[in-house]
This record gives sequence, C-alpha cells and structure tokens, in this order.
Amino acid sequence: MTFFSRWFWLPTVFLATQWVYLHTLNPSFANDDSAETITAGATLGLQHPPGYALAALIGRLELFLPLGGFGFRANWGASLWASLGAVLLTLIVFWILESSWLLKISDEDQWINFSCAVIGGFSLAFSPFYWQNALSTKGGIYLLSICLQLVVLCCLVYTGSIKNASTGKVAALSFFLTGLGLANHWETMVIIIPALFLFFIRKQKTNFVKWIRLGCFLILGGSPLLYLPLRGHLSPALNLGAPDTLPLFLADLSRNYFNYREMTIIGVVVDWLRGSLSLESLSEMLRKPFENKTAALFLYLGWEIGWFGFIFALFGVRQWRHSKEKNILYFILLSWFVLLAVNFSYFNVSQATDSPYMTIKFFLSGDWMIFLMSSVAVAFLLKQFNHFKKSLSFLTALLLACCLMWKVNNVWDGVNQSSQTATYDYGQNLLKSLPANSLFFAESDADYFSLYYLQQVEHRRRDVVMIPAFTLFEPWGVQKIEKENPSLGLTAFSIPFPDHFARIIYASSELVVKNRNRRPVAFSNFNGAFHLYFMNRQKNIKVISSGLVWLLDSPITHSNSCLSSSRLRTRDLEKNSVQWDDSLEGIRQVYTSVGLNF
Repeated sequence: MTFFSRWFWLPTVFLATQWVYLHTLNPSFANDDSAETITAGATLGLQHPPGYALAALIGRLELFLPLGGFGFRANWGASLWASLGAVLLTLIVFWILESSWLLKISDEDQWINFSCAVIGGFSLAFSPFYWQNALSTKGGIYLLSICLQLVVLCCLVYTGSIKNASTGKVAALSFFLTGLGLANHWETMVIIIPALFLFFIRKQKTNFVKWIRLGCFLILGGSPLLYLPLRGHLSPALNLGAPDTLPLFLADLSRNYFNYREMTIIGVVVDWLRGSLSLESLSEMLRKPFENKTAALFLYLGWEIGWFGFIFALFGVRQWRHSKEKNILYFILLSWFVLLAVNFSYFNVSQATDSPYMTIKFFLSGDWMIFLMSSVAVAFLLKQFNHFKKSLSFLTALLLACCLMWKVNNVWDGVNQSSQTATYDYGQNLLKSLPANSLFFAESDADYFSLYYLQQVEHRRRDVVMIPAFTLFEPWGVQKIEKENPSLGLTAFSIPFPDHFARIIYASSELVVKNRNRRPVAFSNFNGAFHLYFMNRQKNIKVISSGLVWLLDSPITHSNSCLSSSRLRTRDLEKNSVQWDDSLEGIRQVYTSVGLNF
C-alpha cells in the first residue's frame, strides 16, 4: 500500500467521525457522572472512587478547547478520544493486513487492505454504545482507556511486523502505557495485564532483572495517581473520598466505601464460609446477577456489536490461528476472556436490579477486539471472492459500506444528544427553587453532580450550602462539611459510631436541629438518604413545596417566598421526551410530582 493511501484514510476516519460526533454532541452534560467529571477537570477536584486522576488532569486541558461552553468543551474532548480510538484501530488493521505473516495480497489488490481497515474503524466509531459514550464527558474516561489499550496493541503489532524491532523498548513503553491506564480507570485497563505478560514471555526470554525494570515502568506510568492524595490534602470543593491519607487513598482506589452495596463472587462465598450467609441466600445472590450479566452480554453482542459482526469475528479467529504470528491473537483473546471473567465476578447485590446499561459499560473495551477480528475475517473473505471474480469482491466491500451507512442512519436518532439539556435544566431549576442561604440535602446523582457543576464551574448561587446526603455515611464526608462550613455546627466526626447508618442518622439530625431556625432547610424529591434516615423517622414534621424541592416548615422558611412550578425552566421538553431514556426516569418522576408532565 502506498504512503498516500494510508495517510489519506487515517485523517478521513478522524474527520468523518468528528463531523458526526459534533452534530450529535451533548451541549451541557448527560444524566450520568458527566457533570462531576467536568467539575473535576475545571476545578482540579476529586471524583468518586477510584478518582480518575489522569482523566481529571486531561480534563483540565480539554476545557481550553476554543468551542462552546465548559460542558460542550469537555464533551468534545470525549469525542476526540473516540475518533482517535477509531483511527488507531484503522491503523492496526492496516499493519496486520500488510504483514506477510497473516494475509498476502498483491499490489494491485491493496484496496482490500484499506477498505477493511476503514470499515473496521468506522464500525468501532459508530457502534451504538461507543458512539453514545463519545458524546458525554463521563464516556471519555472509558474511551481514553480504549485508546491506551489500542496504543499498547500498536506496540505489540510493531514487534511482530517490523524486523529487528527492539522488544525491550517496546515492552517498556507497553508497561508504561498500561500504568497510565491504571491511573485513569484501572477496572478497564487491568484486563490486558495478564495478556501483556504472556505476550512478552512468549516473545523472548526475560530474566528477573528485566521484569523488575518493566515493573518500574508500570509504576512510573501510574504516577498520576499521586494527584489524588496531593490534591485531596488541599481540600478542593469536589473531594469525594478525601484520599489524603494512605488508608483513604487505598480505600478510594478499591472503591472500599461502596463495599456495603457492591460485592464480588469471592466476597459472597467468603461470607458464606464465615456463616454470615445461608446456602439459600448464597444461591440466590449468585443466580440473579449471573442472569443479569448473561442478559447484558447478549444485549451487548446483539445491539452494540451485531450478531453478524460477532460471527465474522469468530471466523477471523479461526483464520488467524493458521498464521505464523499467533502472539497478538493470544493477547486479544486472553484480554477478551479476562474481560468476561471480571464482568461476571463483580456485581451489585443491592436491592436495585443490576442494570444491563451498567454492565455494558464494562464490556465496552471488547468492542475493538471484536471489530479487529471481524475486519481480518472480511479481508480473508474479500480475498477469496477476488480470486473467483474481482467484481464480486468489490461489490461485497461496497455492500458492507452501505450496511455501515444504514446502521449510522438507523442509530442516529437514538444516540443524538444535541438537544438533551434535561439534566442541566434540572440543576438550574433546583437552584431557582431554593431560597437564599439555603441548606440543601441533595439525594441523587442528578442533584449533587449538577449543583457541583453549576456552583463550582459556572459560579451560580454560591449562597446555597449543598450537602450530598450520601457523604454523611462516611467519616471523611462529615469531616469535609465541618471544615468547609463550621457555622453549620456539625460535630459528628469526633463521635464514634457503631456503623455508618448511625452516623448519617446523627449527622443529618444535628444539621437540621442546629440550622432549621437560622436558614431554610431543603431536600429534593428523590427518595434518597435524607428521606430514609431523617424524614422517615419524623412523624410530625411539616414541609412546604417550592419548585422542585421541599422546605422544612419553620419561621425562617415562612419569610421566604416559595417558587411556583409554573416558573420552572422547561425548554425543549418535547424534544427531550421523544429521546427520553431510562437514566432520566427519576427526573421525569420529579417533574411529574410537581405537576409537570412531558
């Protein structure tokens, strides 16, 4: 393949995907953790565990992109990672198909290589969930991990396709990049580590000293994790987990303070061996998540990948097994099976159903593996057709391109977020609903993440003291409130409690008692921690409705006018209702409860 052909198609893939992404990009933030992620970048704050150190540092740079508002810039940053991932996959397919160890194609038929590579890149870029994640800042965290995985794979393909390649230098770079991924979202990067070790064990004999050296490069790559304790020590406004001590730092990385809501299969089995779980309970806890994971896997293969794409990938594996270079194939397959194993061993055991959406997020790294193998399969297929009749090979490639365009057209309306401002407007309506100098107990992600963004990034309504109710479970959460707002009179940090439930009951009660007659005390319509551990224990307490929130009845509350639901901001409700997804159902119920239906 000529130099011009390769370097013409790679920018084409990037620019074409950017054109589509920019036309469907979210203008503010989606109803996920995007508002939190934008705030972390803009203010150099700390997100919920595992902290996403690398994403926060890169997010700071993304906000300097010269286009739109803060939210749009951060979302654009996510789309850039998505386009880069498509370009990297295209490049890898180029290299693999050009190599003599997999597929030999004559110079006059080199169009087969670039057509398969470009189709593979576009297939990744426009798979529904990958595309959806390219439109919001939170999705950029997963797409950054995918880019790092693909750069590592580039290094491995380089060692297999370039003669006299320095395996030691490539190994060092691969482990360094893997360390960078661990500093971003280690759950989606750790899946390639076993395959990486196996690759270099099979590639060359590596002594103990060399493995120590590679371990040092892995640790060096993970050095952005130092951002978490260093920044946490400065107590930023967004400081979830407060990882400024070694125990809190380790708890943050391991998501330890979610342990009462999340467990692994190993954790459940250990509880059974200790006698804290009956055999019947163990069976039920293992059965339901397994059913949910299996359903999510079939949804992922059928909706995200497409069954034809998966079948092509299986055929590609079969054909690749007969090539000279199998190390890269083993790297991809082992990473895929580790991805499956991790997904099926880690699950949510709370009362909420294990949503397929949550599971598919962690299957996302498998996209490039499957589309890479399917691209290889298509190349073998086109080569066989080309031997039979060249026009048949060309028509097959054209048919695949048409199918891809049909898929883009079919998926467009479902993923398009260009008019999706529901969560941003919800946060604006919360602030409008709150009287001056309110103490507000935020009870859901939509509450506190949107207010973190509006208050810390856009500097709106800084007079409102927002308390994420869930942080009252944790000592670091109570301590943060005491440091930042000593006038509230909270003293729960210095008191020992038997469990986190006792802590939130005491802390929420103390905050209400000491502030109810000094400032308006409000809480949201979501049935969250404040409802469960304070309101449900109060039989005679009275509340007053104000827009989207409830105010505790008190003399200070009566002196403030309450907001009528007719004054809430309701732009684009019709468009949003057409594209409404399950993640917005909670916001829909809040609007319905105050008399707004859409």
